[in-house]
Amino acid sequence: MSTCPTCGSQISPLTLTLCLQSNIAARLGKLVKLSSQQAVMLHTLLKRQPLATTQEQFAKALWGIGSEAPEDEGNHIKVQLHYLRRKIAPLSVRIENEYGVGYRLVLDDMPAVREVAA
Repeated sequence: MSTCPTCGSQISPLTLTLCLQSNIAARLGKLVKLSSQQAVMLHTLLKRQPLATTQEQFAKALWGIGSEAPEDEGNHIKVQLHYLRRKIAPLSVRIENEYGVGYRLVLDDMPAVREVAA
């Protein structure tokens, strides 16, 4: 068990942990720093897991209801998802595209431990 460098909360090594104060995601003893929008998107995926998250749900989480969203909102979300996927890959976490539905968060099993003969 380790602790978040910002808020001091306990972090389990096997589960995906997200600290919204510091925008840090942690899993398997690794930490990654996210942008604030990427942290909001990962939080939205975590809340909806195992269900898929639509672009509309991301937009609501990012800009709220009645807020001024960018003109190219859909493209902005896709670009942020691209960068988020790259950042969380070392944590053995994937974001899968479920065509016609949305995006789903997938936590891979523990990486296999290779035995090395002496």
